[in-house]
Amino acid sequence: MRFLLVFGLILLVFSLGIHTVVVQSMSRLFGVPCPWGWLFLLVALSAANFVAVMWQSALTWNTGVRLWFVLTIYYVGILWILFAVSLGYALLRGVMHFTAPLPPRVVQVLVIGSAVGLVGYSLVHARQVTVKTIEVSSAKISAPLTLVQLTDLHLGAVHGEGFVARLVAQTNALKPDLVVLTGDLVDKGTTPEMLARFAQLKAPAFFVWGNHDDFLSREQVAQVFRKTPIQILTNQVVLFRDTVQIVGLDYLMPQPKPDPRPILTRLALQQTYFTLLLSHSPIDFDRLDGQPIDLQLAGHTHAGQIFPFDLLVRLFYPRFSGLYTSGTSALYVSSGTGTWGPPMRLGSRNELTVVRLLPQASGAPPFTARQLD
Repeated sequence: MRFLLVFGLILLVFSLGIHTVVVQSMSRLFGVPCPWGWLFLLVALSAANFVAVMWQSALTWNTGVRLWFVLTIYYVGILWILFAVSLGYALLRGVMHFTAPLPPRVVQVLVIGSAVGLVGYSLVHARQVTVKTIEVSSAKISAPLTLVQLTDLHLGAVHGEGFVARLVAQTNALKPDLVVLTGDLVDKGTTPEMLARFAQLKAPAFFVWGNHDDFLSREQVAQVFRKTPIQILTNQVVLFRDTVQIVGLDYLMPQPKPDPRPILTRLALQQTYFTLLLSHSPIDFDRLDGQPIDLQLAGHTHAGQIFPFDLLVRLFYPRFSGLYTSGTSALYVSSGTGTWGPPMRLGSRNELTVVRLLPQASGAPPFTARQLD
């Protein structure tokens, strides 16, 4: 609760700051004054609308609420991009102090053109899912295994059955031995029909809960997944092909520094197996001290999703995207297969992660990990 309050306060301050920068920049750009009273009114209305739509969507979900919700999240996404453009505009004005100034009309066209172009790009970019590949070699692996990680799909208001169908087809085309889903499949507006599309997966799969996965009851999700290849792991460990020890952690609080050690100690992990830890949010290496975790797969951060929001995310999650190693352990944080809130990506990308687990070559170190793309 403390983390949520602090995070909410930071977001409120950021909202005030972002609105101020954007409104004041546009006011300067077009020579239209904006009194502070009007600015504070805009921020208050924006915050009130956001709280209201989140509250209402938690109570009921229908076509009208979905439209309200979608318009609100698009407003948030466009606001962030306008903030980035405003920072660029401020930089341009700084440069023009030392060079010949551009005509006001040219500056207006540049700024507005940049805003429109970035919004359009972010919308199109967010529809693409990039395949990223990492290789992990270990003396504990006797035969090659390929797994695919999907995470943070946020099915519901924006991403629906068609999105799931495309991802399942893309996953099946990679012919993995195993699929892992590291949370936040469910969001506002998710229906059982959307989740049922995972029945087309052609490989066994394991799922762990994320912080958004309570928009459907756990029993509803479990009931749908019984008809799919997906097994839910809730603070459990299973052995896959007598080689890989898979640990599935439930979403842990407090964030961003949860402590899984009591759970892992209770599970009594075996040192002889390659241990794969599935966690929705990334867990720092020092929180796994003494546990035989070879590879951790996580998501949650979305790599910030829309610049410059990534600067805020980095404050909470220094290991917020990509591959990290420490000794004989590795952590991979996916930037997410879908999007949270606005279906927009700027400075990040949707990804489907392929993980190749390989036997270690003779004479090589007992453990290596590398990102191929």
